[in-house]
Amino acid sequence: MLGYSKKDIIGMSIKEIIHQDDKKILNYLTKQTFASSGDYIVVKLKTKRGEFKKAILHISKIATPQTYIIATGKDITQNTELQRIIENTLKRDPLTNLLNRYAFIDASEEYLERAKYQDKLSSIIVIKPIKFSQINEVMGFENGNKILIEISNRIKNFLRKYDLVAKLESSKFAVLLKDIAREEDIFVISIDLIKELARPYYVNNRKLNISFNIGISMFPIDSNDAKDLLEKAEIALIDARLKGENAIGFYKENLKSETERKLQINQDFPEALSNKEFKLYFQPYFDIESKRIVGAEVLVRWIKNGVTIPPSEFIPVLEQTRNIVKLEDYVIKETIAFIEEFKNKLNLIPLSVNLSPTSLMDDDFIDKLISMAGKLSQFINIEITERLFLDKLNKAKSLLKKLRAKGFRIYIDDFGTGYSSLSYLSSLPIDCIKIDISFVKKILEDEKTKAIVKTIIYLAKQLNLFTIAEGIETEKHLTALKEMGCQIAQGFLLSKPLPKEDFLNLLKNH
Repeated sequence: MLGYSKKDIIGMSIKEIIHQDDKKILNYLTKQTFASSGDYIVVKLKTKRGEFKKAILHISKIATPQTYIIATGKDITQNTELQRIIENTLKRDPLTNLLNRYAFIDASEEYLERAKYQDKLSSIIVIKPIKFSQINEVMGFENGNKILIEISNRIKNFLRKYDLVAKLESSKFAVLLKDIAREEDIFVISIDLIKELARPYYVNNRKLNISFNIGISMFPIDSNDAKDLLEKAEIALIDARLKGENAIGFYKENLKSETERKLQINQDFPEALSNKEFKLYFQPYFDIESKRIVGAEVLVRWIKNGVTIPPSEFIPVLEQTRNIVKLEDYVIKETIAFIEEFKNKLNLIPLSVNLSPTSLMDDDFIDKLISMAGKLSQFINIEITERLFLDKLNKAKSLLKKLRAKGFRIYIDDFGTGYSSLSYLSSLPIDCIKIDISFVKKILEDEKTKAIVKTIIYLAKQLNLFTIAEGIETEKHLTALKEMGCQIAQGFLLSKPLPKEDFLNLLKNH
């Protein structure tokens, strides 16, 4: 085909004969993990006489101690119609006729090369339906393909005609948004796109609700290179997936390492739970007048191979998945077992466990909690944050009443940092307000903060609620809170969180 002898070919690199314009194609493909059948590309190759012929190459890898690339080809120089068909096939997804990954990168790179000289933003957005494989399993691949076609049509119809759309692989799509005026416009467009995609789908008279995630990278903020922008959008997509349904993730510096860390935490969690790597710690509550221990907050520490993973690192990650429910179920079981074993040594003081909105809004979880606690519910306080009241207030109210009727007491944790509506304080079945550490720290130096804390304490008394001040670290803070009328104190000044044995010893000697 090219006129080289066997002697000429041996030891020759394909890079020596491929046209300069096509080298980036080869560079891209040689870095990919091919399917077992390999990949096809159309390139121009130099003959021995120095001319170029257009050929279709089949590229595959052989994995030995070294990796070899094998290319076999066919001359298609004279067959222009075949060239057109092959080139279109190689650039298009066969199901949706959208650009494929390589063609999307190539077209995006061509546009961004020109856009470098314009003062406008662009963005690559990666879109993926959640748990689409389950749809294929339940409804079959034929129906799954119908939905993918509908998704591709919705994306195309939603966007402007000059934006680029691609189907990368499986159920993942990509978009190049061109000429965006402001960063916030990208966020608004993404929200509206998710709303459009999340509308019900109908297949064989069956209604399906599908949730999506979106990952976003921005040109030129995150990169000037199309391939790099796509990779960063895919990293942001993983971050969005960890946040939950219909979530949007923006790429940011260090996001790759953060995302890998989040994935590792969720991956290690089941084994850690099985191996009881999560240990209970107890931070006492003290009566501010008598300094007597009147309760304790149950905290959890993850100790892996002798190294403690901070709660601030793993709790937010687990809260983005159902794993937080599994962890809180474990903590409650361990707390109940602890109360059962040491209730005589505990001097009947209650223990407080933290529940996330995910757990508290789960009816089955609440029923299980009530069943597990039984008569010991009178020794268990449930601590919840104000985030719970941002949505489904009526359901939250109903579940809290249910818990309180069974003997649990309800504490509002981190008060003042979230919803902070006075209306729910009077209508919800709560017993205690915990004043957030961010307020406690500033009461000696900021008059406005001091006034806020005074108001919270006064309001709580009027509603027959008691108050706990968190994060007390100095005697001056303790004295100031005592003068304001706060009843209970918690913080490192009085006691740090203690492992089980140390906590029991503190109770014994106190």
